[in-house]
Order: sequence, then structure tokens, then C-alpha cells
Amino acid sequence: MGRARLFLGIFLSTCLLRAQETRVVPWSLEKAEGNRTSVFPFGYTAGRTQQVVDGACLCAHAALIAGMAVRRDGKGSNTYKARRIPSLEIRLGYTRVGPSSMSVNFAANRTGPIVTVFPKTAFDLPPLLPSHPGRFLVRWSWGVPFTYARNRGNLLVEIVIPGVPGHSGYLMDAHACRSMAGKVTFFGKGGTLAGKDPFLVGCPFPARLVPGGSLTLETSGLKRAYAAGVLVGTSRDFLGNLPLPLDLGPLGAPGNFLYVRPTFFFLLPLSISGGSFGGRLSLSLPSSAGMAGARLFSQFFFADKASNSLGLVFSRGLELNLGLPSPPLQLLTSPDVKSPTGALNKALPTGLVLQFTGVFD
Repeated sequence: MGRARLFLGIFLSTCLLRAQETRVVPWSLEKAEGNRTSVFPFGYTAGRTQQVVDGACLCAHAALIAGMAVRRDGKGSNTYKARRIPSLEIRLGYTRVGPSSMSVNFAANRTGPIVTVFPKTAFDLPPLLPSHPGRFLVRWSWGVPFTYARNRGNLLVEIVIPGVPGHSGYLMDAHACRSMAGKVTFFGKGGTLAGKDPFLVGCPFPARLVPGGSLTLETSGLKRAYAAGVLVGTSRDFLGNLPLPLDLGPLGAPGNFLYVRPTFFFLLPLSISGGSFGGRLSLSLPSSAGMAGARLFSQFFFADKASNSLGLVFSRGLELNLGLPSPPLQLLTSPDVKSPTGALNKALPTGLVLQFTGVFD
């Protein structure tokens, strides 16, 4: 617990220096449509929703959540009309319940502190044009960010709209799944080889980025068999006391940056295929459930004395988010805000596609 509190303190202090970002759950749906339609929370004029979000979807250790958004279902061709909700309240909190073990009893899912981040107030639903996928235009923000520490449990999201239930055609995008694949994101920029080789780097099998799966890294498009290597680490923030990225220009490699604090270093033999050279590295990932949602960072480099005086050219960076072998979310709903129980899909956990705004480690 002491180490967790220390990490949380360091995270909160560094958040002041970081720009806000967004995180979509499930992250594979950032630019894709979910496979379900939800009548909640706005398909009725009143109701209650409670959604469990596996903390691994949000962060490795901690997050500051300053806002949230949902999007319209993209399957329809009609325009959603604007509507004022007289009263809406949003609460965030902790739960030891997981998406697969969520109870139909609202109170039973509250196993930790609950905070009202959006107090009861009128809320205006905007008009929404047809879009596939929908855009996250139904948004909320709050002045005091909710501090989420993953070691305290999963995230519980509650939306309450009091009133008399009636029907509305304002339907939201949702998704049903039993697991969540990993995610690959590129960042930074790569250096240039003297031969102007149009090389590419990547992770071709993000679906395998889960605990017990594998990490595959590859490069292609090189004009010859350079001596090459791959760096893999758990941080892109600091190398000792030096902040990353580290400009390698002063060391003789202008236009090159070190983006990763290397924990592991691997040689990468290159071979010819289809008229160019490339190579592939495959690593087994631990099967520990604690690896779910973990972030790894990688970067390739190539030795070439003709390119610069350092004799090395570095690629851009890769952020590798490990997915979940279990459902990432589950939604409990009731059109009656006074009902102690609701309905959920136990056979295939289903939840709203959510976009969170804040700072995530």
C-alpha cells in the first residue's frame, strides 16, 4: 500500500505538467462503431444506469478523470432532436465487482466510495446528425477531477435521470464482448537513413497483446541488412534524471530521438523478402492477470555510419497497451430510478461506449 500511495503522489504531481487526453473504452472503438444499441440512458425520459469499467481499460496505475462523453448509435439514418433533461446526476466510484460478476442489485455493486461529479441539474441533449461511427458529442465535465487509483478497484459509473418513464428515440452506441484486444499507438518521429530507406516499424498482431499472449515487433522496407536492434521498456517519461524524449542531435545524430527507457534490448537479424530487408521479433507475455492494461514502449534502431557521426538511426516510438482476456465493461439499467434492481446481459457483457477526458498513466 505504501508503494501505491507513493506512486499516486508522484502521478498527481506530474499531472500538472501534462495535457489532458481522451481514452475510449473499449479502446478498439475509438474510430469504429460498437456492435450494440442502447436505449439507456436517454432512450427513456427517466431511468438509472450503472456501468462497471475494468480499471485496466483506463490506466496502469492511476488517472485523473475530468469528463466523460457518449455517442449516438451509428446505425440509424434519422437526426436526433435536441431535448432538455430537467434533472441529471452522474456519480463515479470504486467497486470490487468486475464486468463478469456484476449484480442485478444496484447497491450490491457499490463496494467503495461514490462521488457525485455532476450534481443534479438540467442537461441539454444536443441535436445529432447521422454518423457512422457517432461522434462523442454528448459530453460532461466537472471542475474537480475524480482521482482514480486502479489498486482500489474497478470504476463504477452511475447516471440517474429522475422522472416519469417515457420513450425517446435518442439511442446510444454500445458494445458487447468477452475480451478486449491490445492496442498499438505510434508517437514521435523517426530518423532518416543516408540511403533514404522507406522503412516501416510496427506490431502486426495487436489482438495477441493480452496476458499469456505474445508481443510481435517487425520492421520492413530497408535497402540492406543493417545491424539492427529493438528497445523495449515500461516508460517513455524519464531515462534516469533525464526527461524523454532525448534529443540525440548533440550526440551526433540530428533528427533522432530516444523515446524509450530501455528495460530490454534485443538484436534483430534482417533478411531479404520481396526485394527489401526486414526482420521480426516475437516475445511471450506473462499470463499474470495483473499484466492486463499494462503499457510497454518500444523503439527500433539501425547502425549506419553513413547516416550520422553517431552511426545510429532510431525509429519513432510504439506504445503497446495490453488488452484483457475478460469483458471490459457491463451495464445495468432500469427505467425506474426507485427500483433496487435492473437488467443486464450476463451471457455477453454489454456496455455503453465511453470516452473519458483526463490524465492517464
